[in-house]
Amino acid sequence: KSWVMHGNDPVNFEIAGADGKFVPATAKFLPGAIEVKAVGVAAPRQLRYLWNWQKTGRLKNDYGLPLAPFFIR
Repeated sequence: KSWVMHGNDPVNFEIAGADGKFVPATAKFLPGAIEVKAVGVAAPRQLRYLWNWQKTGRLKNDYGLPLAPFFIR
């Protein structure tokens, strides 16, 4: 299935390189995948989505179910 973004605000992905410092990232939606990258992070090592609970998630799948917050090391 595919993911659909609702609204125009940032998607709330963050990535970190070897230094472990997270920075906001942009997301590009591809068939069956989401490409996440950020300026200054050439080799991402960690990824998180909606990690700040003050933000609202806007990604939903084809069934209208939201993507849950996650953290990948």
